Amino acid sequence: MVEHAAVNRVVVGSSPTSGANLIEEIKDSAVTCTEFAQRKPRNPDKRVAFPVTVEYYDQRAKIYRPAKGFAFYRIAFKVDGQRRMLTFGTYSEAKAAAEAKVKELHKGQKSASLTAKQAQDALDILRKLDTHRQETGQRISPIEAITDYLAAVKLLPKGSTLIESVTVCARTVGVVKSKTIAEAVTDFVAARQGREPKQGERARFSPVYARNIEAWLTKFSETFPGHLVSDLKPEFIGKHLTKYSELSEKARNDRRGAIGMWLRWCGRQDFIEPHQLAKLLDCDAMRMEVLQSGKIAFYTAAELKTILDATQDNENKSCNESSRDALCAVTAIEAFGGARLQEALRLRWEDLQRTPGHVEISGAHAKTRRRRLLEVGPALLAWLAPFKDKTGPIWDGPLNSFITEWARLRESVSVRSKRNGVRHGFVSYSYILRGEIETSALAGTSPQILHQNYRGLATKAEAEKWFNVLPAKSATN
Repeated sequence: MVEHAAVNRVVVGSSPTSGANLIEEIKDSAVTCTEFAQRKPRNPDKRVAFPVTVEYYDQRAKIYRPAKGFAFYRIAFKVDGQRRMLTFGTYSEAKAAAEAKVKELHKGQKSASLTAKQAQDALDILRKLDTHRQETGQRISPIEAITDYLAAVKLLPKGSTLIESVTVCARTVGVVKSKTIAEAVTDFVAARQGREPKQGERARFSPVYARNIEAWLTKFSETFPGHLVSDLKPEFIGKHLTKYSELSEKARNDRRGAIGMWLRWCGRQDFIEPHQLAKLLDCDAMRMEVLQSGKIAFYTAAELKTILDATQDNENKSCNESSRDALCAVTAIEAFGGARLQEALRLRWEDLQRTPGHVEISGAHAKTRRRRLLEVGPALLAWLAPFKDKTGPIWDGPLNSFITEWARLRESVSVRSKRNGVRHGFVSYSYILRGEIETSALAGTSPQILHQNYRGLATKAEAEKWFNVLPAKSATN
């Protein structure tokens, strides 16, 4: 029997078994029940021979009668070469749906491939996107939404949900400011300079140290041009430090220290998220390398006396007369008082007489910026005696010029150079006579450093000779 509908033609199979087995016909199809399937099914229409083929130009759909164990009508069709199937409670509903479906397929409507549930989901998605547009003013297409979602899900840490990750990100990224590494380095250097020191006031940072910090961080920023501070990862720091593999452990540690100061400053400026900052500071690339202990060299009592005597030799032309007093005083304060070279160079002549029995190293003069008193023993008192009426700066010039003058004086009396040998001499000899605690207070160095580096370097006899080096006139008297 043939039923005519609003389609090109409807073909009815000649025999109920001509389409063979229903299970074989649909075994590779995804069967989805629509809302029609929720109704009570009817008995198969015996006036129709199944399967029924519905055609419309180049499109075709088949209607299957209810089968054993599933009392509903089904229509089958293909979309883009894939088989689709819908389910209905009555033959008339199935036939009407099949006619509509082949028309949709002929017109090229991709929606024809959707099941009822898929179509409903698509409508729900469109409604949600429209609600989002109304609330935020942002227009997002369904394909943009699903593409971004899938890309984000791939980046999620194991066990995390997208909502959890976005919530954490919103708490942090919202306060992180966008700043390139190069800009942050420039701002950091400017912030460290601060105000210019007043007349006679010590600069906030050593000029040499400040220049080094700026140079090291500039090189760091040049390694990652255009990158934001928030882009930094542990491997970035490792990549930068590999460029200095030929330098010493201390040189690399100095650069790590500079990077660490800069990173902490960036954290205070909200250029980087706290969790990321902590991860960078704790990464392997930022771990300080163990330094190889170098041998500490220092002058003997005889070498010290030779140098000091040269400062009082008017026949010695290695340095001008105006420099001799400063060379003598600074060397004596280092050798017998325990001052560092730059601490002594910051003093004025008046500072030597301000505190009876001591030379005051104020917080403004000390490397640690903590005040301490140097003990004026017989040797230091004797070498400073000629200068008790002098006023003004002990050395009114840059550090390098003093070092040059002192080296010229030392070479004139054929004493071999020993790096920081006067200061090391005081600490080594004082250690054996006074012990760790008292020497630590005088030298401004921790007892741990003294114990690690200076213990057992000198004998008591050598130390007594050192602290008994006196000017020629005093020795005669």
